Amino acid sequence: MIYHIDDSGRIVAVLAGQTAEQEAEALAAGLRVIEATGQYDREAHVYVDGAFAAIPAPSAAEQLATAVADGLRGLAAHFQHLVDQIEPASRYPQFERDSQDAQVLWAKTYETDATAAAMLAALAAPTGQGVAELAARILANKQQWDAMRARLIGLMRPLRAAISAAQTPDDVAAVLAALPTAAQLQAAMAGQ
Repeated sequence: MIYHIDDSGRIVAVLAGQTAEQEAEALAAGLRVIEATGQYDREAHVYVDGAFAAIPAPSAAEQLATAVADGLRGLAAHFQHLVDQIEPASRYPQFERDSQDAQVLWAKTYETDATAAAMLAALAAPTGQGVAELAARILANKQQWDAMRARLIGLMRPLRAAISAAQTPDDVAAVLAALPTAAQLQAAMAGQ
């Protein structure tokens, strides 16, 4: 077998054979080309000090740290996905949600700021809505969004704490397995 090895000793490619062109490409890419009779797995072996060696299994502490970090990322991604499915978020595309701070500023200042008034007029014109009516709606939506965010953060905090306090990767998996669905989240938010 022919192995292409990077500077860290990681196996980049395993080939049964290679052409002179493949070897030249590997060398040009800064890889070492090693021919060996053994079979070494890319995920389980490295090339160190002139020999292949098994990558040691992560310690229990390393496994837990990885599970917690992955769990916290998974929790955030899950809640972000749910936000996109519940009211009021589901009514608005992300690019419009991203402009909320600017819209709120325009709604608060349109009576004294010509630029803000022009921006709100441009938003209101296609629907025939008045600028004052649109400004009031934007501010009401902001209050609704703020309340939703507070409830979501309140629901996430104990889950985040449980993941962070996990003693094993299985503890993390148990928290993630019990994450709420969009319907459950909507109901929980309505109940608060």
